[in-house]
Amino acid sequence: PELIVLTLLAALTRFWGLWQPNAVVFDEVYFKEFAGHYLSGTYYFDVHPPLGKLLLAAWGWIAQVPAQTMLGTDPATVLRVLPALAGTCIIPVFYLLLRQLKASRKVATLGAALLLLDNALLVESRFILMDSMLVLFVLGTVVAYLAARKHTGPSRYWLLGLTGLPG
Repeated sequence: PELIVLTLLAALTRFWGLWQPNAVVFDEVYFKEFAGHYLSGTYYFDVHPPLGKLLLAAWGWIAQVPAQTMLGTDPATVLRVLPALAGTCIIPVFYLLLRQLKASRKVATLGAALLLLDNALLVESRFILMDSMLVLFVLGTVVAYLAARKHTGPSRYWLLGLTGLPG
């Protein structure tokens, strides 16, 4: 039950007022534009790995955001949903990480609740930024590895395979 409550609280804090302000904020201008370049098929140069921007481009395609909107100065606030979803998932994954490390349910709940209230992670999860996705993938990789140590047979190899996914 505590994992469900933590996840619901995480979703509430990440999605509440997500479309406000209806303007491009901070570094959203770059990541929105990079995703727009992927959708339009135009060349651009970026020194960072493309995974997060490719995920944003895919989400923009699913949400039917035109590439012109993403390349222009107009806000594309619907792109904030993907980082908010990743930020929401960080909380239960962190709870599972603590449980894999043999923390009690109370300690895992406290740890996840403290992370839920972390202002920096909350802000990063509410804008078109890459950090919430990066943190989620890294935590997920560690949780999968720790779970694989306890399993044998095919399930162990599936969990080890998960550690090789993005992150």
